Amino acid sequence: MAYPLAAAEGRSRALAYLSAHPDASAREVAGAVGISLTTAKDALKRARAVPGGPQAAEQSEDRPVRERGASHPAAVKRPGAHPPSADLSAAVRRLQADPSLRFTEVGRKLLRTLDPSATRPHDWAAMASSLPMHCAPMIAELARHYAESWHLLAESLTERIKSGETDA
Repeated sequence: MAYPLAAAEGRSRALAYLSAHPDASAREVAGAVGISLTTAKDALKRARAVPGGPQAAEQSEDRPVRERGASHPAAVKRPGAHPPSADLSAAVRRLQADPSLRFTEVGRKLLRTLDPSATRPHDWAAMASSLPMHCAPMIAELARHYAESWHLLAESLTERIKSGETDA
C-alpha cells in the first residue's frame, strides 16, 4: 500500500472519513483512505479528543503541530476558547500518562499544578463570594499574576510549536 508523504495529509483524509463514519475503527479508516494504521489511530485519537468530533479536529489541522508525542498539541483547543471541564480532565490525564513529564522534575511540577482536583473555572464565582473581603485585593492581585504567568507559558509553547522545535 502506498502512503502519503505527509502524515498531516493522510490525517486530514482520515478525519474527513471519520466525519461521515464516526464509528469506524482505525483499521477501517486506514484501509478506506490509504494511510498507515498508526496515522489512522492518531486521527481517531484526535477526533475523539477535540470537542466537536472529527469535523472540529479536521478544522484544527491547519495549525502547526509536532508529529510525535503522547500529549499532542492538536488535542488542545484554540486560544481564547475554554473547553468543558471533562475535556480538561481528559487532557490532564493524557499528560499524566506521558513518561516524559512524569519522570522529570519540571514535568512533575507542571502535573501538580494542573491537578484536576483543583478548583474549576465554574467554581470561581462561588469562591469569590465566600472569601473574606479583607483578603480580596491580595487574592485578586495573585490571580492576575498567575494568569499572566500562565499566559507567558502559553505564548512560549506556541512559539516553540510554530518554530517546529523538537524535544531535546
